[in-house]
Amino acid sequence: MLKDVIEHVDDRPALFAMMARLLRPGGRVFLSFPPWRMPFGGHQQICRSWLLSRLPYFHLLPTPSYRRLLQLFSEKPARIESLLATQRTGLATAEFERIASQAGYAITSQRLYLLNPMYAYRFGVPPAVQARWVVARASLRDFVSTCAYYTLRPLA
Repeated sequence: MLKDVIEHVDDRPALFAMMARLLRPGGRVFLSFPPWRMPFGGHQQICRSWLLSRLPYFHLLPTPSYRRLLQLFSEKPARIESLLATQRTGLATAEFERIASQAGYAITSQRLYLLNPMYAYRFGVPPAVQARWVVARASLRDFVSTCAYYTLRPLA
């Protein structure tokens, strides 16, 4: 089980290879992550600045502009580097599916959420599964889905 981890991993093929070695025969792995292009996919809610912590999508700026904006709002250097690392490793659902397939995994379940199940604990807002027509459009789904849940099984 990897909950909100894979979007921080640099070497994902190595991670998938390690998971295959650790799984029992017939085993499955559950992974969840915020799609990179979702409103807060850059984890900018950790910003010290009240405005930046609530500003959606600005993590999609080109890296130099993103860095400069964080600096203008006096974010600490360590936090800026952390946010830039997340920008570097951000994960789109189509990319995840491609990497999983190339690593020899089958997707046994996929569920995208309009409202992340964790929001029930954080904000008292019940989860909402993403509409099927949105999930079917890879070019749209990451912009409006706040969470992706996948279960995989190795093919070999």
